[in-house]
This record gives sequence, structure tokens and C-alpha cells, in this order.
Amino acid sequence: VDALLGFETEAWHNNNSYASGTDFPGNLYEFANSGDTSMQSYKYDSKMTSFLGRVNYNYNDLYYAGVSYRRDGSSRMARENRWGSFWSVSGAWRFGAEKFMDSIKDILSDGKIRVSYGVNGTLPSGLYSYMNLYKYGEYYNGSNGMGIIGVANKDLKWEQNKAWNFGLDLTFLNRISVTLDYYVRNTSNLIMNRPISMIPGYYDESSLLATMAQNVGSMRNQGIEVTISSTNIQKKDFLWTTSLNFGHNSNKVTELTGDDDKIISGALIHQVGKPYYSYYMYEYAGVDPETGKESYYINDGTENARKTTTNVAEANKTIVGHHEPTIEGGLSNFIKWKFIDFNFTLTYKLGGDSYDYATWLHDNGGTYALYGAIPSYYKLEDMWQKPGDNAKLPKFQAGYGKGVLSSRWLMPNDYLRLKNLTLGFSAPKEWISNLGLSKARVYFSANNLLTWKSKDLYVDPETPADGLCTFEMPALRTYTFGIELSF
Repeated sequence: VDALLGFETEAWHNNNSYASGTDFPGNLYEFANSGDTSMQSYKYDSKMTSFLGRVNYNYNDLYYAGVSYRRDGSSRMARENRWGSFWSVSGAWRFGAEKFMDSIKDILSDGKIRVSYGVNGTLPSGLYSYMNLYKYGEYYNGSNGMGIIGVANKDLKWEQNKAWNFGLDLTFLNRISVTLDYYVRNTSNLIMNRPISMIPGYYDESSLLATMAQNVGSMRNQGIEVTISSTNIQKKDFLWTTSLNFGHNSNKVTELTGDDDKIISGALIHQVGKPYYSYYMYEYAGVDPETGKESYYINDGTENARKTTTNVAEANKTIVGHHEPTIEGGLSNFIKWKFIDFNFTLTYKLGGDSYDYATWLHDNGGTYALYGAIPSYYKLEDMWQKPGDNAKLPKFQAGYGKGVLSSRWLMPNDYLRLKNLTLGFSAPKEWISNLGLSKARVYFSANNLLTWKSKDLYVDPETPADGLCTFEMPALRTYTFGIELSF
């Protein structure tokens, strides 16, 4: 038996001030007030306090049990909803070590069955979602003032996740191990920034929508995760091991608060019975050969639904896809021959879509038309030029706000990536023992070396959780040379 009682508290404080100056009259006048100046300051505070306990029991390496409990309090919640209680129970039976398994020990080396149930909590991303927030530096009638940048919700509660997990661990021939997990996770008091009326005069600069953090309903995730590891070859001077993992997750909204059966938030829709990150927009039908304009399916629920139009006012928005992948995982191989070691890791994802917001914003006629032009990765020969052309790209249109949120920029998110490649050399002990070293190794490593993806997906395939890709930093390609020394 081992037990733990604990208490932890953390406080985070951030206080920033910065100033900038531009359009200085010349190098002879390097004074801040000789140019156009701007100054801003802000601060954030956050606190978290937790009481926790855990007890684990192990009987003869055959039977295992565990319980845990914690109570967390966060400054991100209003006083009446600040504290949350979370707990878990687990048990396991290592049947592979039972005496009645001895007769098949040469085949099934070990085995364990696991089961657990737990409740944990999730906080809102905003530090002050339960408070009205105001910002200095807004202007009204030519004078400085304050403007609202956040609407209070004192009824906001902890998001709760109740999860079952059933697991099976198997080892065959002392060389192959298989781990299987099946889980069901039900989320209640689901937190999201729900669109509200713009009457308060506030909107979120990232989504261009007025939003309020709310508990909007419930959601279910269920799926499987499989990991297979093997020792393929093991000899005196040669070792080769492989690890493969894959998982499938099914996600859907099970309930929404109030009378609504759906919540529309920009390009996303959250609807009962559908994946949480479903895309809701006009369905793109390609370039109209006669006019070169974008065309859309009408989708009016009648026999005309699959007819097309170049007038977006005649079309209707519909669910055109979701971000949830069908399967994702990775593959790793490690090879060692004498003093040389080599390792590579592949990651992959199949199924699901991503929305290329970045290209939509910079495309011809896009929202940022004042900065927009034909993206450099477009081929001009793919653009419509004259009536009758079966073109991939519509004709160029200048002007502000001509971009239509449609499935034209919805791209398959399938990819295969060489995540890591490492090659190393370890010096034989007789080379380094006189130097007082027990180990000396030099290595070269590269991350994100190669990626195979849809040629029309111009953003990094490892997209944000909601699949809406704007200007996030892509996974960097890095090269590393290193030396490891042990004394």
C-alpha cells in the first residue's frame, strides 16, 4: 500500500508595459517624443489551490486497486462556483502471472486487465470569464475612453469529464507487446465562447464575433487506442525494435442548453448528434465555365438542392464536413548495429478536414482585400480567363469583403510526416576508458524532415483543435548535432 496526501497552490502574475515610436525626423533626434509614439500596459493574475489524496494497493503483483481525490479552487471562476471536486477509482488483474497460466507461458508471457472510472474538470481558457472587462485606449467623440471587451457570466461552472477506460495488456513470446484501450468520456457543462448579440458594442478580435463564455451542453467521446511493440531481432551486435500505435475517436454533441439544437459560430456549427467541430458554410460547386465566378449548390431541401448558382444569396449553408480524423497514430523503428544507432518516427492522420482560413483571407476578393493579391502558390494557368474554360480557380476580383465562407477552402487533412530521424555513434569503451568516460556518443537528429499531404492544403497539417487554420506557426524543421558524455 502506498498513500499520498498533498496540498499545492500556484499564483501567476504578469505585468507588461511597452512603448513604440515611429516616423522620427532623423537620426539626430533620437528622443521618444520626437516621433509618433504609442504606449500600452496590461497585467494578468491567476491563482489555483488544490487539496489531493491518493491510495494505491498491490497484492502480490496480481491484483491492483487505486483511489484518488482532489479538490481544486481557481480564480477563473466566480466565488460561488470556484471549487470543484474530482476523483477516480481503478483496478487491475495481472492474470498472466497466475499459476493456471504457466502451461502457455511460452506463448503468452504476460497479461493484465485494467478498468478505471474518473471525474476531472476543465477550466475556461479566459482568466476573467465571470467578470465584465473593459479596455482603456478606446476613442469616443475624439476623446480617450474605455470600451467593453468581455461580458460577465457569474454562472459559469467547471466543465466536467466523466470517463470509463477498459484496457488489456498482452505480451507474447517475450518479444511482442500489445496494449488495447477502449474509453468513453462524457463531458457535461461544456464550456465554449457562445456568440451573443453585438448590442453591448463588443466583439472578439480573433473571431469577429461577440461571444460570452457559457456552459452550453454535453458531449461524448468514445474510441479505441492500440499500441503494438516488438523486438524483431535481438543478437549480440544487432537490435531492431518497432512500435506502432493508432487510435480512432468518435465525437458528437449530445445536448445543448436552452431551446437550441445548434449553435453557429463563424465557420463552425455545434449541433446535437454531430461532431463538435463541424463545418457550416456554403457548399462550393466549382468555377462557373461561362462567367468565371464561384458557384455554389443551392441546398434548399427540394429537388433543386443539387442545382448550382453564382449568386450566393440563392444558396443555403449546410454541414460540409468535420475536423475529426478517422484514424491517427505513429510508427517508430530503432536499429542498433555494434556502435551505430538509427531511429525514425512517422506520424499520420487519415480522415477529417481543415479549413484554410489563411488562404481564404488572402485570396482574391478576400476579407483582407487591401493587402490581398493572387497567392504566390497559385498557378496562373489554373485561373479562369475566358468563357468555356473549365478552370480550377475563379477569375480575379478586386474589392473589399467579396470573400464567401464556402467549402472551397475545406481541404482533406490526411498526412504522413517524418517526425524524427536520428543517427548516432557510440565510442567503444576501450576508446574512452582512459579518458575517465563511461559513455561518449555523437549524433545527428532532424525533426519534421518530410511531410506528405494534399497539394491543395497550403497550411501545416498539424492544425489547431478546431481545424481552423489562420496564421499559426507551423511545425519547425530543425537539425541538431550533439555530443553526449558520461563520466
